[in-house]
Amino acid sequence: MMPMPAKPNILLIEDQKMIAKALGRTLQTHYDVDIVHNKQQMLGKISNKKFDLLLLDMKMDDGNTGVHYMQHLKELNIPVLIVATAITDVELFLCHQMGAKGAISKSLDEDALIAAAEILLKGQTLYGTASLSRLEEFKQQLPKLTPRYLTILAHFLASEHLTDPDIAMMEDLELGTVKNYVSYVVKSFAATSRRELTDRLRAMGFTPETLAMVYSYLRPPTSPASATSAPSA
Repeated sequence: MMPMPAKPNILLIEDQKMIAKALGRTLQTHYDVDIVHNKQQMLGKISNKKFDLLLLDMKMDDGNTGVHYMQHLKELNIPVLIVATAITDVELFLCHQMGAKGAISKSLDEDALIAAAEILLKGQTLYGTASLSRLEEFKQQLPKLTPRYLTILAHFLASEHLTDPDIAMMEDLELGTVKNYVSYVVKSFAATSRRELTDRLRAMGFTPETLAMVYSYLRPPTSPASATSAPSA
């Protein structure tokens, strides 16, 4: 009698234990499943066992997001499927850039979850037209910015209470120079005010940390000399 083929090994990374139990029960009908609830448990598992697929939640209770987890997973040759209740534009872009092979909603039924896992286990990706359009639209919204402008933008995201004089003091710049930088950054995003721009970026999922991460994956920024309307940076 021929031995039964080994089931694929799947690691489910989900901080909510009730959700993890429900997802795990579905997955166990087809796969061998390990479940972990935080980054340390994940790192321990992947260092001691070979997995064919990882299912990763996006919002974690340990102070990290799925993006932080992907920073540890991107060098591994293991397909990752994001399984999230919601995902911001920034999270979708960064996970895609770091090598996640697809993203699905936790609200999918059991058959759809298994079907998604099977697609990735076959070496395919799972980004539908809507997700690909969303990624392209996200990139189109981001103007080219030099590191100096990104620093100014990071200050916007860090605190809405920082004034131009505060930024000038922190960056050791003349106040007039900072005002020029602020004006250029706001106009680059076609915003009417610093507050409008900050609110829009936060809604997209930007923080000072993810701002730097996103721009590290975009085209190299133009030099100030090549931006005709940009102040000298």
